[in-house]
Amino acid sequence: MPLFTDIGSIFGASPPINTAQLTGINSTVVAGFITQAENEIAAKVSNRYTLPFSNGCPIVATIALRESIFRLSINRGLVHFPPATQGKAPLMVQHEMDMKLLEQIFLGEINLLDNSLAVIAPSLTERGEIYSNNMNYNPTMHEGSVLDMVRDTDKLDDILSAREQRGLP
Repeated sequence: MPLFTDIGSIFGASPPINTAQLTGINSTVVAGFITQAENEIAAKVSNRYTLPFSNGCPIVATIALRESIFRLSINRGLVHFPPATQGKAPLMVQHEMDMKLLEQIFLGEINLLDNSLAVIAPSLTERGEIYSNNMNYNPTMHEGSVLDMVRDTDKLDDILSAREQRGLP
């Protein structure tokens, strides 16, 4: 079940998509694109807010609607991008704006409002840090000069010790 938008909204907002006899697009196809767009939006927004929103969130619903239409239109060839010298297609410009808006939401630069225009409080659930098994060592990869590379003797000693414990050469 979609979180932010629905099939009827897609068909209503973009009449060319609703001409199934011309495009071969049906409700199942539209639902697939809604799911793709909403999964990405939910992944970004859920890092700061608890989902689902209890009283809706119009701006996120609008982004979900536009992103679903964008993905569907691009995939089905309903939008033809002009050559770069003629500028960007309107859907591409809107897509870039929506991605920037989602980033601002993620960073907490923009408050989310529900359907009653009340500010949606960010989630108080702490997000744990993720550590790798080499967090206490200097980075192994290096992009600078070979002369600037650092050798982490602690890491090398630990690797050698682990190999010896497993009976490896």
